[in-house]
Amino acid sequence: MMRDPGVGVYVPATYVLMDSKQQDAYWNALNYVIVQTGRLLEPATVTCDFEHGLMNAITEQFPLVKIVGCLFHWKQALRRKMVELRIARPQISAVLRPGVIDVLTIIPVDQIADKGIRFVRAQMDETGNKTKWDAFWRYFRKTWMTSYGADLWNVNSMTESGIDLQNRTTTR
Repeated sequence: MMRDPGVGVYVPATYVLMDSKQQDAYWNALNYVIVQTGRLLEPATVTCDFEHGLMNAITEQFPLVKIVGCLFHWKQALRRKMVELRIARPQISAVLRPGVIDVLTIIPVDQIADKGIRFVRAQMDETGNKTKWDAFWRYFRKTWMTSYGADLWNVNSMTESGIDLQNRTTTR
């Protein structure tokens, strides 16, 4: 996506249909886009799915870029884990409502593991599924706090810097 200054919104710049999720395939696709744009691309941030191959290729092509994981794909991965753990569907829907688990993406990173998760759990009804929710939160800490790292999906530092993360203009 690129910002169109004429209308003040972000618009898709290029679509690439991929038949591989290998890092070299992503690298080649990015290289093609770079060449086709006259090597003028210098993104400050790139928002993408949590594909390791894609993230590695982006970092190789744009060493100074800040990669931000896509909120939709983050919540989709969390939902899949909840379903896999057989957590009750109404509880899954409730925790995925705006202002519940997605709050973890905007609070300071150092508050996620303690205050953030405690806040989310206080908003939930874990009745009949406490053991499953405990398993989910172990997965969350291991996968999203340790393996990926919260800096990949938490945008608090960007919002505090005044960076517009939505497809709109801000009134600051």
